[in-house]
Amino acid sequence: MRRLAPLPLLVALACHTHGPVPRAPTEPPVPASEAPPGRALYEGGWRAPAPGVLALSPDGRRVVVVAHAPTRDDLALLVLEEGAIRRTLPLPADLGEDAAPVSIAHHPREPRVALGVSPDTVLVADVARGEIVARVRGAGPHDLAWSPDGATLWAAGEQLVRVGGSAVPLPEEAGPFWRVAASVGGAAVVATDAGLLFVDAAGAIVARHELPVWTHDLAWDGEGFRSVHLEAVPNEDVVRLIVRRWTPAGEPRGEPLERRLPGFPSSVFVDDAGRWAVSSTRDTRLWDLTREEPVAVFGEAQVYGAAAFATDAPVLVANTARAALLRVRLDAPSAGSVPGHADAIAQVAWLDADTVTTLAEDGLRLWSVESGRQRAVFPFAHRDLMPTALAPTTDGRRVVFFRPGWSAEEEEGEDGAGWSGGLIWDRESGEPTPLPGVQVGEPRWRAGDRRVVTVLRGDHVDFYDLEKERVVRRLALGTFFEGEVEALDYDWADDGASLVLALSGEAPALVSVDATSGEELGRAAGRFEHVRVNGERVAASGEGGLTLFAHPALGEGERVALDGAVVDLAFRGGTVAWIDDVGRVGVRAGGALHRWPLPLPCTALDLSPDGRQLVVGTEAGTAWLVDVSALE
Repeated sequence: MRRLAPLPLLVALACHTHGPVPRAPTEPPVPASEAPPGRALYEGGWRAPAPGVLALSPDGRRVVVVAHAPTRDDLALLVLEEGAIRRTLPLPADLGEDAAPVSIAHHPREPRVALGVSPDTVLVADVARGEIVARVRGAGPHDLAWSPDGATLWAAGEQLVRVGGSAVPLPEEAGPFWRVAASVGGAAVVATDAGLLFVDAAGAIVARHELPVWTHDLAWDGEGFRSVHLEAVPNEDVVRLIVRRWTPAGEPRGEPLERRLPGFPSSVFVDDAGRWAVSSTRDTRLWDLTREEPVAVFGEAQVYGAAAFATDAPVLVANTARAALLRVRLDAPSAGSVPGHADAIAQVAWLDADTVTTLAEDGLRLWSVESGRQRAVFPFAHRDLMPTALAPTTDGRRVVFFRPGWSAEEEEGEDGAGWSGGLIWDRESGEPTPLPGVQVGEPRWRAGDRRVVTVLRGDHVDFYDLEKERVVRRLALGTFFEGEVEALDYDWADDGASLVLALSGEAPALVSVDATSGEELGRAAGRFEHVRVNGERVAASGEGGLTLFAHPALGEGERVALDGAVVDLAFRGGTVAWIDDVGRVGVRAGGALHRWPLPLPCTALDLSPDGRQLVVGTEAGTAWLVDVSALE
């Protein structure tokens, strides 16, 4: 079992269980949903929404994680096989507002996992059947360990509990317990603030060892126990990794293995054989403990890493800051980071039938819809400047995006210093072209025109001519209202003859405007924050829902009530899709409302030209493709 580095969770455990591991009699099994429709765009590694705790099956083929979710009600176990999420198993809704998954352990023989949930609950889930089969209160969640035969489950917390048996009568002052490992026959070793305690299957203490170092990991290696410790080296930017081996009775076996690791790792995990280690500092590193240097470095690490080694296969799975589950074969490890965005995706756009683009703080990427692989990458030189907008041409050959500008004097010598914030990226040349004289705003390509880019700047829309490299026209929005006016969003009609603006002011409204004359063509009263034009139809969000207009001149629309505010909107074909203010994706297709069931915060979306597929960007930097028909 491998989990997050321990935090000092000082919680009281209320009760214990006796007898075999029970099924909760008054609570029916929580049903699992099959694989959420959709597949990840990724290169290398396995993608999951920011896994907090993870477990790996003995054969290394199945990973079970608990992902960070938009809301407490969305917490779920995700079962991954062959790089894809195969099943989503929601956690019980009545665990409490403060409930948080903190540990997990995969059964050594069966498709089951034990999950520790703070403050005092252990859940046992059958991930093949997709149901919670046991729920035990009063069992500490800091760490969990199955015995190698799967007959015994130990839970470490404020007390040490043998789940399905009686509470171990350890002295009260011995707790809290942070790590635990179990042997064949049910004996255990447990880590405390002071060192290690060894107990037999009946719970009697058989050995005690005070240690001056923190215990990061415990395991059974087939012959006895193995403990992993880190010790700071005075006046050096390194730590000493110490691997100790013990008999089941708590006697030392041989000499400790010691290695020096750079930096101050927040977590370190070692395989049962004691050869391989994975550490999390500024990056995730794989170590062959028979050597002095890491054999692979895998990009930025989580603050508290999570990792698991398969017991029956040379496979390691670890999480990184990119929410990527690195699945590494230890018999052929390779160095390098996982390609893909390292930050939350700010914008996504569908370029053509087989290409989507994603925009994040670290750059622009093009992906193949068919293969899910990257086609092109344009990295940004300045990681501290978040992109604000993205817009492709109608034919998808060029993309414009904006980032806040900076002066050449402030960033002298840096790539891209001095540009105003607007860039055109051409798919054919792969080169970016600055847009001189353009202020940062919301860009749109005039439909059917690869020459004119419009930029919304609060109270006006600028028409920028790429050939002339200047603003050739300005549409002032004050002509539509008296007093102050600001456009919150806008979109072009498909023929490029008009545009629709969501205007705020004393009498907010959607306003349709002739692109040539600038005259108003019609309006619909109401405060709208997002608007998308689709042929003659218009979808607009605001005031707690969606409004669908048949358009010309707008008039009255069909109201669709939603639970929360909309932060992104797309409208193609017969499909409307949106992201709400807690990061959940909703879809209206075929006259019905649907939700995308994967529990992860989403940040951007777009629909394919026919409205049949959806691309979704997430807070974790991952992008997903969803078949809309699968949601219906």
